[in-house]
Amino acid sequence: MTSSAKHPPILTIDNVTKYYGKNLALNKINFSLYPGEIIGFLGVNGAGKSTLMNIITGYLAPTTGNILLNGQSTLIDPIIAQKHIGYLPENPPLYHEMTPFEYLSFIAQIRLPKATKEQQQKAITSIMDTLALHTMQHRLIAHLSKGYRQRVGIASTLIGSPSLLIWDEPTAGLDPQQLQEIHQLLRNLRTHHTILLSSHMLHEIESLCDRIIVLHQGEIIQSSTPQELKSICQKFQPVIQIEFDFPITKETLSQLQLDLPQDVTIHHPVLQKGLSYMEVQFPTTFTEDSRKVLWQVIKKNQWDILHFHAQEISLEDSFLSITQMNHKEA
Repeated sequence: MTSSAKHPPILTIDNVTKYYGKNLALNKINFSLYPGEIIGFLGVNGAGKSTLMNIITGYLAPTTGNILLNGQSTLIDPIIAQKHIGYLPENPPLYHEMTPFEYLSFIAQIRLPKATKEQQQKAITSIMDTLALHTMQHRLIAHLSKGYRQRVGIASTLIGSPSLLIWDEPTAGLDPQQLQEIHQLLRNLRTHHTILLSSHMLHEIESLCDRIIVLHQGEIIQSSTPQELKSICQKFQPVIQIEFDFPITKETLSQLQLDLPQDVTIHHPVLQKGLSYMEVQFPTTFTEDSRKVLWQVIKKNQWDILHFHAQEISLEDSFLSITQMNHKEA
């Protein structure tokens, strides 16, 4: 990730608000992207991710606010966005009756109008090398797999070497091998591009992105690194996993519930012979260290255990906690 202190932002979203009639879709959105960053948008369906992407790329106009790309307003000069942004919508607008080579040649004529045909084809060849499309370049797009169609869409965003790539759900529907390949491509592209992507796959955002912007009901409710997002949610008590060195009985459960504070949740399967595992979670209002409290209960009852582990809070848990907390406050 490139330090924001050394470089001016490549993109600035300045107080952007969007109404559809009387319905508020985006409310006073503000953030900046810096060269070399990979930024992830997280949000449930209807949070405003696609609307914001469409505004940044010039497909929609905001009701109020401004978009600055390399310091210039895309609202005053929309051509700036078309020149410097490579946009991949969730469903790429591919022409299925074309081959990848024909489609990319068509895009090159639009994005590189001043280049010679030889220069355009050189650019296409280089991009197909990057995306391993050569073996498929003369097949009809209609006959390509989902993964290869997605690669063709991604290839179209790279023509003209735009400084900013905006990809909406770029890995939706891909198999594990295709996911790995696209993830590696993203990491390689950051050398020459700034990347803004949305995804419903939280582990993907966690592993790829430098910063995560959480959108909820048209507002940014969190902007932080993946680790910071987890840290913010440390007040949400972890799930503590316990494996006893003896079969759990109804008496064991009753004693545990008696010794623990109220509202503690004990997750366990139906009691059966030989069962020895359970999960315990304290309420969010509990202010003490839940691990210490539970350990004292175990010592008091002289229970032998084989395993005691406070499960690390996942990004998914953090995301759900933040959105639920924001929903309650609203």
